[in-house]
Amino acid sequence: GLPAQRRIWRSPEGNAILTHERPDGLAVQIDVQPCLHAEAMRWRIQLHHSGSQTRRLRLTGYLEWALNRPDVYLRRPDFNAIHVGVRFLRDQAALLAHNRLFDGEGPKRHVLGYGFLAVAQNDRVRLVGYEDDRSRFLGRGTGQAPEALLTGELRNPDDEGLLYPFDPAAALQVELELAPQDTLTVSWVQGWADTESAALAAIAPALTGKPAASVPPGAPPWRRIRPRPGLDPAARFEAQGRAFEMTPDTPRPWTHMLANRQGHGVLIGNDGAQFSFSGNSQQNGLTPFVLDTLPAQSCAQAIYVTDLDTGAILSPGYTPLRQAAAHRVRFEPGQAVLSATHPDFALALTIAVLPDEPLEIRLLRVENRSAQARTLRLTAFTHLALAELPEDSHGQIETRFDAALGACLFTRPGQRFHAGTGFLAIDLPIEAHTFNRRAFWGAQGDATCPVLARTGCPEHDQLSDGATVAALSGVFRLEPFAVRDVAVLMGQASTAA
Repeated sequence: GLPAQRRIWRSPEGNAILTHERPDGLAVQIDVQPCLHAEAMRWRIQLHHSGSQTRRLRLTGYLEWALNRPDVYLRRPDFNAIHVGVRFLRDQAALLAHNRLFDGEGPKRHVLGYGFLAVAQNDRVRLVGYEDDRSRFLGRGTGQAPEALLTGELRNPDDEGLLYPFDPAAALQVELELAPQDTLTVSWVQGWADTESAALAAIAPALTGKPAASVPPGAPPWRRIRPRPGLDPAARFEAQGRAFEMTPDTPRPWTHMLANRQGHGVLIGNDGAQFSFSGNSQQNGLTPFVLDTLPAQSCAQAIYVTDLDTGAILSPGYTPLRQAAAHRVRFEPGQAVLSATHPDFALALTIAVLPDEPLEIRLLRVENRSAQARTLRLTAFTHLALAELPEDSHGQIETRFDAALGACLFTRPGQRFHAGTGFLAIDLPIEAHTFNRRAFWGAQGDATCPVLARTGCPEHDQLSDGATVAALSGVFRLEPFAVRDVAVLMGQASTAA
């Protein structure tokens, strides 16, 4: 079919407007505008159906709560998240959230405050579900394809009350019908108020222009945390008891720490996410810490295997590709193994840290299970931090490619906590390399389909997005039913020599 047409511009009043025209006859216009009498933004979503048959649609609005200063939220997201409580009110079709860290007296205390998300209901727009637990809403999916929207496993609006979900979010889903040549507008509001009563008083006027209905006083009922639906955490110790085997599908990602006496280490999640550090795990993360309460939403490290005969891109871990392969994970003393079985290939990535060197090795075993010889490309990617957060080292990381070593080198001059030169290398002839994330992804790509893995050529005309990465690719041939091991090395030495 024809691609959808998208445009975004600013109206004469200064509002942001987004239009999305789909080839199936559905046109969407989103007008984002500030509310005049509240600290809130109104989203007016106009839907027009030009087709000949009635359509039933469900719209879902989603956000993730922070409710703290950005520096606190970014550096201590788990600690911040466990203090955020979310209350759902059915009649108001609203979710209210507060951070109990601020609920008290003292010079360092902040105003408690309430964030809110609400949608306007009427005889054509009906609330059918909500969710305030990020791990339940996203599940094994992403913000672009949440698992809850595929399974329909949202909370029933009858489930009112207060919950501390430990991973707070807000999702409201409404259902509506569009007749042929019909147009309908749905209004959402997102905002902030100093008190719960002020938040409730602001919602109705912001949505409809009418006064708010009174809310019964008293403490709200408590709700229960619900596990993610469809979990199959097949996990067990092996017979000797030294290794633990599992799938990526656990209620929360499980992790395995590998570190040596040099202070170099890597933390591996059973979802495939990895975090590397050297000398100081807090202040000198070689990569950003992306391990999460659900399969990682961003990619700090990845290894891609591209079948050049078919164009298929594979990965031994569940993230970032989230493929429907048979994934297994094995944690044991001194190493972790991520494996994936595809129709024509079996991949097994063994991760270990050398005992006396600031170096981690990833040994990827690729098995060709087909009767045809295959030409494959291996691409290694890492997002560089050399700090606690990438923002701390923005514009400070120096990079260069050493052709003799076939390695990407990187350093952060002035790093007070642990100085040295980092490196990323693969034991293949280097086809291409880049330190620019947008060049690695390409104009039409992302972490799930990077242009370097697809074509072996970064898009050097892409302007940097501010993120510094190291990425390498190399090509090798695998005969029918053959097996080959390829090593990927990463670490940080005291000097470039």
